[in-house]
Amino acid sequence: MRRRAVVLLAAPTLAGLLVAGLVGVVFDSRHWVLAGIAFGLCVPPGLATFALVEYLATTSPYGRLLGLMMGTAIRLVVGFGGGAAWLLLAGPGDPRGKVAFLLWLLFAYLATLVAETVLLARPVPAGPAGV
Repeated sequence: MRRRAVVLLAAPTLAGLLVAGLVGVVFDSRHWVLAGIAFGLCVPPGLATFALVEYLATTSPYGRLLGLMMGTAIRLVVGFGGGAAWLLLAGPGDPRGKVAFLLWLLFAYLATLVAETVLLARPVPAGPAGV
């Protein structure tokens, strides 16, 4: 599980670094900060969701489903709730900066979700007989 958690941490972060680097060079260096905040809000809840699903999958036959449902709520509250709070409290003053941040937040959320889905879409090991 530890190696898969590192993959979950590294894959979206590397994708974000690559895209933010290119966008920051082409458009504006402010995108580096916005991307960093967005990935900081989305990757840790993805790791927490992954750990929760892995734990619940071993404790209950419905643990994976319960973990995925709880994980969606965790990711939405922390990721998008934190993004909304940042926009209201300390976000950029110009509308273009706010739109850029929301796009970075969406990209970070989707990149983390794709990585997590790929890692969790493995076949479920057979449980004990009768379960």
